[in-house]
Amino acid sequence: MIARLKATGRTLTDDHGEFQKLVYGSGDYYVRAVMESAAGRLAVYYPGTREAGKAASLILSEGSEIAADIRMGAPPTEKGHHILGKVTLPPVDVTSPFVQLELKAHDPDGPSDEYFPAAQASTRTSEGVGTFEFRDVRPGDYEITATTRIDARSYTAKTAVQVRDTDVDGVEIGVHPPVEIKGHLVIDGQAEGIRFKAPSRMSEGEVLTRLASGLDVTSREAGIVLSLRSANGTSVIAPKIDSTGTMFSFSEISEGEYKFDAQLAADTTLPNPGLYLADIRTNGQSIFDNGFHVGIHDIDMEVVVGSQAGTIEGRVKGDSRVPLSVILFPEISRRGNPSLLREVPMPGTGPFRIEGVPPGNYQIIPVSGSIRNPYRYLSQFESSAVNVTVQRGKTLAGVEISSIYSEK
Repeated sequence: MIARLKATGRTLTDDHGEFQKLVYGSGDYYVRAVMESAAGRLAVYYPGTREAGKAASLILSEGSEIAADIRMGAPPTEKGHHILGKVTLPPVDVTSPFVQLELKAHDPDGPSDEYFPAAQASTRTSEGVGTFEFRDVRPGDYEITATTRIDARSYTAKTAVQVRDTDVDGVEIGVHPPVEIKGHLVIDGQAEGIRFKAPSRMSEGEVLTRLASGLDVTSREAGIVLSLRSANGTSVIAPKIDSTGTMFSFSEISEGEYKFDAQLAADTTLPNPGLYLADIRTNGQSIFDNGFHVGIHDIDMEVVVGSQAGTIEGRVKGDSRVPLSVILFPEISRRGNPSLLREVPMPGTGPFRIEGVPPGNYQIIPVSGSIRNPYRYLSQFESSAVNVTVQRGKTLAGVEISSIYSEK
């Protein structure tokens, strides 16, 4: 699964096509230039490609400047086309509901960008069918979303559309009711007393910010906190948990892409310090590290808790009393999983111990101070990171690392 990027800022060029953008925070960045004209919209990624998957990243270190010259090429001259189709309703006892439709550019490899508004359309259905039309659509990849309200419930559907050099006719999109996602706890080993629990009373903005930074959103009570968030990060949904604390459900979930988050409270009241989240599965497939699609059917999940986590023991070399943090990063294929990122604060150099580490491959970097978003800095110092492999139920001892960064 390809991680979606989110646009974080924009700026305008001057009369000579030159631009400058102040960026807060080092890290890897992608630059895209968009030219709007009467002929249409042309989007080009650095260094000069219209395909997001072929874009090159820019590695920006603290206090540095970097040039990002982009060759735009000729403006688009393609004629706009029409998209025509119909919306169908499931058998419902309702008279001619309106269906709202939205057409939006959809590049599966590109950033999630809210700067370019979607085209809107609507239709009134008759006998469960309504027709729609989008006009003057430029060539590109799009997604149509249909939404209507029936009996106080949101019926939705999505479909992908490719526009090339002709009109697109015969698109069919059938709206359907929301689904339920339900699941239960699976214990792999000895973990008596561990249960699901309600999330802490944070605002939605606080939860989103902490999840994006890989930080804990649990309260200080022992247990597993669950949340469901849309792939674009605009909403976080809390589950209902049964009285036993071993089953959960999310109700009225509309079609779309989602990320399921689970976090184990890192607290001394845990019944077993070796507990860790081992997997999250649906239909026998793991979705722990990536997102999943919600369609027309209810979904059953398993949250698997292991009881033999690994431990890392080591030392940050030096003789400093400056506070620092030892950050443990999972291997690149698992960085979509915020529960695997660990940050251990220390009063200065010296010995450290990280418990409850799921088995796998990791990188360790100690940084002076506390980092707001650790992944922004990993690319700069990855060559200095210490690679470690954590085995189930084992202690990896003798790890020695050097503090390499001081955040201003």
